[in-house]
Amino acid sequence: MKIFNQKGSLREVLTPAEKKISLPSGQRLSAIMSTQSPTVPHRSSLHNKNLENIEESSTSSVLRGKGGIQSTVWSDGGILGNNRRSARRGVLWRLVLIAAIIIAAIIALSLGLVFGLRKTNNHDSSKSSSSTSAESDSSSSSTSQSSGSTSSSTVSADFPVGTYSFTTFLDTVTTDCTSNSDTWTCYPYTIYNSNKNKAMTTLNWIITGSEGNYKITSTDNPLSADFEDVDLELYSEGQDSERYHFQFTMDKEVVPSVSITDDDSDTVCYFNSTIFTGYLYTKMEKDYPTNDESDNPWPYAVRAEQSVGGGENVPNCYKTVNGRITEQITEGLDAMGARRRDTMAFPFLPSIDFKSYASPAQGLDAQALSYIGAVFTTVTPADIDDAFVYLRETFGTFATHFDASALEEVSDVVSLLDAGAAKVFVSLQQLQQLRTVPNIDLDRLVAIVLGQSKQELIDTIGGTTVGIYAQNVKDVELELAYLKEYGTDRPAVFTSFAQPTLENALEVAKLSGTPIIPAALLTVDINAETSLIPAGKLLLANATSDRADGLFTTLVTDERGVALGLVYSSEESVQESLRTGRGVYQSRKRGLWYKGESSGDVQELVRVSLDCDSDCLNYVVRQKGRGFCHLATATCFGHYHGLSKLQQTLQSRKASAPEGSYTARLFNDPQMLKAKIMEEAQELVEAKTKEEVAFEAADLFYFALTKCIASGVSLTDVEKNLDAKSVKIKRRKGDAKGPFAEKFGVTNGAAKENTEAKEAVKEAASVPKSKDDPAGTTDGKILMQRIVTADHTPEEVEKVLQRPSQRSADRILGIVNPIIQNVRERGDAALLEYTHKFEKATSLTTPVLRAPFPRSMMQLPPETIAAIDTSFENIRKFHAAQADDKPLEVETMPGVKCRRFVRPIERVGLYVPGGTAVLPSTALMLGVPAMVAGCKKIVIASPPRADGSVTPEVVYCAAKVGAESIVLAGGAQAVAAMAYGTESVTKVDKILGPGNQFVTAAKMVVSNDTSAGVSIDMPAGPSEVLVIADKSANPAFVASDLLSQAEHGVDSQVVLIAVDLSEQELQAIEDELHKQAMALPRVDIVRGSIAHSVTLVVKDIEEAMVLSNMYAPEHLILQVQDVEKVTQMVENAGSVFMGQWTPESVGDYSAGVNHSLPTYGYAKQYSGVNLGSYVKHITASNLTAEGLRNVGTAVMQLAKVEELEAHRRAVSIRLAHMNGEATA
Repeated sequence: MKIFNQKGSLREVLTPAEKKISLPSGQRLSAIMSTQSPTVPHRSSLHNKNLENIEESSTSSVLRGKGGIQSTVWSDGGILGNNRRSARRGVLWRLVLIAAIIIAAIIALSLGLVFGLRKTNNHDSSKSSSSTSAESDSSSSSTSQSSGSTSSSTVSADFPVGTYSFTTFLDTVTTDCTSNSDTWTCYPYTIYNSNKNKAMTTLNWIITGSEGNYKITSTDNPLSADFEDVDLELYSEGQDSERYHFQFTMDKEVVPSVSITDDDSDTVCYFNSTIFTGYLYTKMEKDYPTNDESDNPWPYAVRAEQSVGGGENVPNCYKTVNGRITEQITEGLDAMGARRRDTMAFPFLPSIDFKSYASPAQGLDAQALSYIGAVFTTVTPADIDDAFVYLRETFGTFATHFDASALEEVSDVVSLLDAGAAKVFVSLQQLQQLRTVPNIDLDRLVAIVLGQSKQELIDTIGGTTVGIYAQNVKDVELELAYLKEYGTDRPAVFTSFAQPTLENALEVAKLSGTPIIPAALLTVDINAETSLIPAGKLLLANATSDRADGLFTTLVTDERGVALGLVYSSEESVQESLRTGRGVYQSRKRGLWYKGESSGDVQELVRVSLDCDSDCLNYVVRQKGRGFCHLATATCFGHYHGLSKLQQTLQSRKASAPEGSYTARLFNDPQMLKAKIMEEAQELVEAKTKEEVAFEAADLFYFALTKCIASGVSLTDVEKNLDAKSVKIKRRKGDAKGPFAEKFGVTNGAAKENTEAKEAVKEAASVPKSKDDPAGTTDGKILMQRIVTADHTPEEVEKVLQRPSQRSADRILGIVNPIIQNVRERGDAALLEYTHKFEKATSLTTPVLRAPFPRSMMQLPPETIAAIDTSFENIRKFHAAQADDKPLEVETMPGVKCRRFVRPIERVGLYVPGGTAVLPSTALMLGVPAMVAGCKKIVIASPPRADGSVTPEVVYCAAKVGAESIVLAGGAQAVAAMAYGTESVTKVDKILGPGNQFVTAAKMVVSNDTSAGVSIDMPAGPSEVLVIADKSANPAFVASDLLSQAEHGVDSQVVLIAVDLSEQELQAIEDELHKQAMALPRVDIVRGSIAHSVTLVVKDIEEAMVLSNMYAPEHLILQVQDVEKVTQMVENAGSVFMGQWTPESVGDYSAGVNHSLPTYGYAKQYSGVNLGSYVKHITASNLTAEGLRNVGTAVMQLAKVEELEAHRRAVSIRLAHMNGEATA
């Protein structure tokens, strides 16, 4: 331990090691070893004059800072500079002898240095102006005071230029080594201690230069870190906390408090990137003692600190013998493993409103946010559903941190994590509940600190091991003190500010905290938005360089993490990359280097981040052109290989396939590709040896990746899905399903035994199930709820027939309205943005595909073309038959003729959904009647695939009906584009077609906007069917009809009304339902639908029809005797399917009737789409003079009753004219 008395003399106190690591000797070596060649310690650490470097060991509490241990001195104290020391052991007689020699040498050395420095500093001061010398002397004498007094030093005109000092008491603390090498915490450090019995030291320095270019240099003080001409930077100019800041790296010596070798040797370790930081305040009053022998004291407060930040291959540890450094210990210990903090944490978090972040008024937009890669937002019970939609859209783009403290149900918090939230910030009460959740990852939880006092912060961190969030911090200095006190041996700390500034954010970030700054206050264009906080500076807050030129080593990778090349970056180049969204680097010869500017091999920026040591940047980019390397290869390390090479080849083949390419054949023949995938999967299953498995797996990868590329899916997309699955908390059992389980004899994940086991069908992840589990999550059978109406009241029966609940209108409109407004105001640009965002079709540059459509986009198997052609013709015939043969004309009384004639609606927009199935049939059902009606402009809107293309079936149907264009968009944005028109999208007069809740809401909104001038066909909801079956019905037919609608979506509903069926007959239908459902590829969706479906058992057909008319189904299927008679009883239905040979499927596709029908009970008010949906009935009247005489009296009397005099006169004038009378 170093102890300084009031005169600066040095004493040594040697203490033995306190304890040893409780590990076997073989493990102790591996606990701290390093395979690298020795790093030579700093010369000053080995210099003979540093005989004073002997420290005590104690068990004081640990204060850690950025990257390791923080040595901090506040305004009332300084810091021991380089803190060099070594530990010595030996037998008592050698210890005493060495101690005596060292004490004598140090006393002599200290006295010599004190007088020498005094003389040197006086000499240096004499070189300054005489006034400066006078002021220094005056200050020195006037500030001789006890600790705690306030300085009244006079500040010179040249301030801050001059020679200064400040004095502090010091105490040395060393934590014990632990027996766990993963949490090695042997960090001695030096702190201020107000006890005057502790050591006192004085730190001296010289400030030179001129305003804006001040530099600071240490004097020859053995207790101060050595530095020369370090830049001073002014912080908080003009404020009370105005101060000069400087920082540099240095060696830090660490002496473990116990032996860390198997032979109990003494050791010393070095950290070669310790950060020394100083703050020289220019207004804040000082509160530290003045040494009588010190130079001119700095007249204000001073703060200095050391952060043991590790370095390269650290710690480098050496054995010591009698204080002499000998061999390096040959295996290293990662002492930084002691941190509980996430070393790959984001440097800061932009805070956003996840409902409106895509269109900010100022600050970071969605693209700029993606470069940072992480955001912070708040979720409430009112918008929890929207948060799930947001997570689905942004997972892999943003690591989203949610403030979930407002959520009332802990299950909602768990669902957020399950959906992909990076972390959730919760109350302490929520935290206690979350700790009991199975599979919860505590690293993804952050506790919110409500108080602002230091004690509240300490109490919170002391009571939890999860991250800490301090909200809206007002006292930033308190927060910084807390971060210093707990160092980095603590959970992650997140901080938002009452008044965010660059300075505050940087200070928190440099202490390994994570500042949270509103995205609206951040910028990536510091020249255009000078008042905002530069995101680039925050990104590089902790970046360090090991190069003399200060450049940052930068590894450039693609989205899969494959290294493309090594370059260098500067703060300027990083800022420019963020601004332009391109790969911009720092050339050591040419300055800023815009990659690919001359060659065309440009890079789209995806993300910028730092490695775990903050000394290497990682640029994730999308490489365009020939590749990264100037040799036209994908990487500077050669060509791609493995899956990356296969993907590159497949993408090339899809864009331009050579003649006879097998891959091109697979792209153009989906059925063949499907067969090959199944074939190769089977061969992989049957493979036995290691070589066979590798061979067959490679084949399967080839065909599977071909399927992906054909669908616009990249390996990056696949890996994002894997990442999303990896963060799941809720676990599925993962049983084999349907025919695969039966084929391989599997039930509940185990092989069948000789006795038949009961088949289990477990819960699908896609939907929640009802409490009584009708979908079969408990008893293994997909089963509809059964209600006997005679046992229930009419109210109870009506209740079970309620449709699945939909989102509230307010929630839906809160999402839809901003989208509509954005498309209306920004046109194509907004439409493309939404298509890029929601459909992931980022390659699209235009939102419209115009006729004539290329034949290459309509490549279909002959059987598909034949099916479409057949359906087209039948639909055309039925709708053509609905046309009026001639205008309707009636003579209502002599001389009064009334006529009605038909004209087509000029421009119609047809919405063809994408979703979970390809729906070319909808394109026919909407397009053929429009063609038959003679609509001049037919516009089809359909969501594109991820590669920007539309399914060839839809393009083929669009061509057959004569569509003018296809809008490559879905959702509310497609509806808005057709309603208002854009630069590329034709405005239409009516919009028709089904869709989800957002599409329906958008149609309702635009139809109620008089400025849009657009009508719609009908409201739409989830698909539904009601089947009425009596004893004549075939159970297999009934089950198949129910399932044909259940597979549409988890929100679909199916209803069976069983007319006087026995238990045996009901059981036969239920068995068929389960059997057929298990064979369906969309069985998970069926489970979700069945969960809110029901069987009603009634006594007779009359009761069945009463219930059916009350329900008003979209599809009504009558599998009953005397179907014609029963059909006469239908009052409310979208479409009726009569008899056992008329499945609903024929109406969906090819019979000729239209399948665009009213749902959700709207069949009581609306018809399905028909020819009349595309035409206007215009009426005309034609009266003779006789006719006007006959009807005129009635007209005039009614006009008089309604007090519409002009109406009355329009008739009376004419009648007067006929009679030759004058008109008034």
